[in-house]
Amino acid sequence: MPVSDVMRGRVRPLLKDVEATGTAYMRACAAALREGEGPPSVDAFQRALDAYDAEVQAMRDEGLTMALSGEAAERFFAVSFALEEMCHELRDLERLVREWRMPEGSRVLR
Repeated sequence: MPVSDVMRGRVRPLLKDVEATGTAYMRACAAALREGEGPPSVDAFQRALDAYDAEVQAMRDEGLTMALSGEAAERFFAVSFALEEMCHELRDLERLVREWRMPEGSRVLR
């Protein structure tokens, strides 16, 4: 059985929040790199991801994922894995932005 409309409906708004916070974070990192600033906080993305993960767990606890075919379950849970990997990459980006930060005296004044 494919992922149900009920399951999609429950995760869709959470995925939109993950998308929005991830996009905002990457744009803020780009601005920080351009301006020689420190990294923005990745906390909003982490909270969005935590909310998504909590909803996936709730659906598991309710037994909704048991009705999925093996292939559908694999795809459904692969999304969680991919998002967790993305979070690790964003934390690595946070570290890199911090390392690339320009010393205070070398910033370009505008």
